[in-house]
Amino acid sequence: IAMTTGRGSPCGNPVVPVIKLCGNPKTCEWMAENIDVDMSSIIKGKNSVEELAEVLWLRMKKVLNGEKTQAEKLGFNDIAIWRNTAAPFQYMHCK
Repeated sequence: IAMTTGRGSPCGNPVVPVIKLCGNPKTCEWMAENIDVDMSSIIKGKNSVEELAEVLWLRMKKVLNGEKTQAEKLGFNDIAIWRNTAAPFQYMHCK
């Protein structure tokens, strides 16, 4: 999974590796140990989208070949499943 984060979520996944991408320079600095691919150089005008696409591709290949993601290295493998639930009163008229 390639997950973009602007605020720096440390979450991973117990089933598949999560590669974290971030383009927010402040978050990349503040949470560097949680970010797999720092893409903030696009915003800073230092790299092109194509250049960082290559960086991401190389990182993905490393993970596909067994290198751990930052979340895996740090032991973050929590998962939260969100679902919408109806309030009980919505079922009052169901029979």
